[in-house]
Amino acid sequence: YLPYAIISLLFHLINVVLVYHLASIFFKNKRIGIVVSLIFGVTASTYQATSWVLADLGVHSATILSLLSLIFLLKFLDTKSDKHLNFSLISLGLSLLFKEISIGLFILIPIWIYLFGSLKNKKRYLNKIFALLAVYILLRVSMVFIPASYSRDVLSVKNQNPRTLIYNLATLPLKG
Repeated sequence: YLPYAIISLLFHLINVVLVYHLASIFFKNKRIGIVVSLIFGVTASTYQATSWVLADLGVHSATILSLLSLIFLLKFLDTKSDKHLNFSLISLGLSLLFKEISIGLFILIPIWIYLFGSLKNKKRYLNKIFALLAVYILLRVSMVFIPASYSRDVLSVKNQNPRTLIYNLATLPLKG
């Protein structure tokens, strides 16, 4: 567990620094960036992702890349440099390879470009984003046709009668 804990804490520290950088750029205030990153650093959800072995390092890796995507997006909106948008989209694509926690950025990025970008080439930029989304969807759909390496012949509900299934379905949210 010790090697995992050390790497996980290091990744969490990287995420805290990136949250500070993102908040400082977004709010244009370093003090707010410090407060936001401190809150992020000590909240329960980040604690679970850092200390719980089953969450694995993919959560941190995807978060690092998602934060980089947002940082490059904000730099793109300031500089109007295609390079920053390309880095943002590459970071988003790589983030999705680790874990799908950044899927919402496909909605957020076009909205930010539309609302905050005084750009002549909005359509071209939005086409890049939707092209990445199309590639991602194609990759996900293609997974249906890839044979699984393990068998799922037995379902966990196979030996339960319909009454038990209905009871569990109705009471699961309350139990949760």
